[in-house]
Order: sequence, then structure tokens, then C-alpha cells
Amino acid sequence: MLNAVRRPAVIAAAVVAAGALAFTTPTMAGGLFDAHNAEKVAGLKPTDLTKTQLFTAAKGFDGFDTCVMSTVMKRKFTAPHGGVMTVQGQIGAARDTSIADEGLLVARIVIDGAVASHEVAANLENDGVHDTALNVIGGRKVTKGKHTIKLQAEECGDGQAYILSQTMLVSFSPFGGVTGAQFLKAKGNGN
Repeated sequence: MLNAVRRPAVIAAAVVAAGALAFTTPTMAGGLFDAHNAEKVAGLKPTDLTKTQLFTAAKGFDGFDTCVMSTVMKRKFTAPHGGVMTVQGQIGAARDTSIADEGLLVARIVIDGAVASHEVAANLENDGVHDTALNVIGGRKVTKGKHTIKLQAEECGDGQAYILSQTMLVSFSPFGGVTGAQFLKAKGNGN
């Protein structure tokens, strides 16, 4: 009698287990796909999500006295995907002591020939080696591929500048937005 009860119970349990497996297979397969896709964010690989690169130089410009934007540092940056490139630039400078007058140093960032920052300025009036660190920040939407970044400066004061160093920290993200409308008041076309 006990065998007569066990056999239908075992058969019923096997049918329930087979049915559960049949109904959960699509869900399990979907879970497997999700697990395989887990290394991506919004369909992008980790290498497409961010990129940061530091460029430094110690190129000296003695007697820098040009009242037109001139490139003091130019570098190439490869964006792994379309997105936003942000650039933080710095120019280390001092007043050129060969002339007694103060200098006025102005800087900006240019990406792919378009002005990508507001102009920032500093008076060069001391006799120190590192009179100022002129900091400028800019950004642009970019496409995947190589881009040209320029750190530009001009000196329009009565004196001259002695530029000691240049630095650019470039960051990329596929998310966010920067528009050129934020920089409409910047002078020139960036060439």
C-alpha cells in the first residue's frame, strides 16, 4: 500500500519539477544574458566610460609680448566614444623683469579649432619666478576619435610675460553636455 502512494507522489513531484523548469528557462536565460551584459553601462564597455590624460611641458617663452592669442601648448587626445571632453589648463608665468612695466597675461582653451572656455587673465607685477598660475577650464561635446587641444595665451599689458610651464588635464565622459553657447563671449575663432 505504501508503494502505491509513493509512486504517484514521485510522479507528481517529477511533473511539477519539470513544469517549473520549463516555465523558468526563459527567465533563467534572460538572467544569463543580463549577467553577461553586466560589465556594460548603457551598452558601453568600461573603456568607453571615462578617460583622463595629463599633459605637461616646461617650454619657456621669454619676452612673451603678443597681443594676439598664441598657442603655448598643443596636444592630441583620442576620445573612446562620443561624449564630453573637459580640459583644465594651467600656465605658470612671471613678469619679465627686463621691462619694468607689469604684464597682463590672458589664456583660453581651444578644442578642434573652436574656443572652448572663457578667457581668464592675471596681472604680472611681482619679480618672483612663479608670479602666477593662470587656470582656465573648458569643454566641448566631441565625437569618437582624435581631437586637437590648444592652450593659448596673449600678453596685452605694458610689460612682458615669462611663461615657465604649461599643463592640461583632459577628462572624457560619454555622458553630460557642454554647449558652445556657454562660450559665445569668448574672443576669436581659436585658430
